[in-house]
Order: sequence, then structure tokens, then C-alpha cells
Amino acid sequence: MLTGSGGQLRAGGNSFVVIKRTSDLKRFELGVIVANLAGDRVLDLILAVKRPTLSPSELDLLRGNAAYAATRCFGLEATQLPAFNAWITQQNAGAGQRVSATFGKVTAIYVRQNKPAAPYTTVELYREADRPGMGPWVNYCTR
Repeated sequence: MLTGSGGQLRAGGNSFVVIKRTSDLKRFELGVIVANLAGDRVLDLILAVKRPTLSPSELDLLRGNAAYAATRCFGLEATQLPAFNAWITQQNAGAGQRVSATFGKVTAIYVRQNKPAAPYTTVELYREADRPGMGPWVNYCTR
């Protein structure tokens, strides 16, 4: 599903940490949590970073990985990518605590918590398989 240049650390049965390098060569840890499965098919995926606001190079990695997962695992159309990427950038710059948006077949939720004991940013992706008017779910990921 997602890999990193520095490897992966398994945190639990349905979660792991991907270690990457930003464009300015800083270590970047991206938590990946499979939040919901149907059999082995991933229905709900959360990407998490342990800080509330990301630098431009960190944002590039989060946005790129979220776009990759959204297209590969949830069927986000290439025509929706510019809007999806702009939305993630806007949420990082804004003050929103929990914001959701739908991009074609994919729903994304951006959550920011700025508490001193546990700051984080997450992007959650899911697709409602039975939403009226949606085509078949061709692109999906397995655990």
C-alpha cells in the first residue's frame, strides 16, 4: 500500500509507521492505520502525523501519500486530484479542527488536534461502496 525509504515499523495488527525523507532530507514518520476492513479489502484508511501543522516539505509528503492511497485504494479519478491536493493544502493552512469533503467516489476527513500532550494531523479516506450513482469499486487495496 505505502512504503518508505527508511522502512516500516509495525505498530499493531492494522497499523504501521512508514519512515520517509522530506525533500529537505528531514525524517518524516507517517502513521498508516487501516480503520475498517471487509474481508481483506481496506474500506477506511487513516494517515497520521504527530504534529498539528506541517512544513511545506512535510505537507508535500502527506499530500502525495494521501493522493496515492485515494487513487489506488479508493478510486479517486485523476481529474479530482488537483481539487483533492488543494483541499489538503488549504486545511493545513487553516484553523479547522475537523473538516470533510467528497471528491467523486472518495470522502476525505482532515483532523487537526493541537493539544500539547498529543498534537497530530490526520487525513482519513473512505468510500461508501453503496452510494447511489457510484460505479463499481475497481481500485482497492488489501491489508
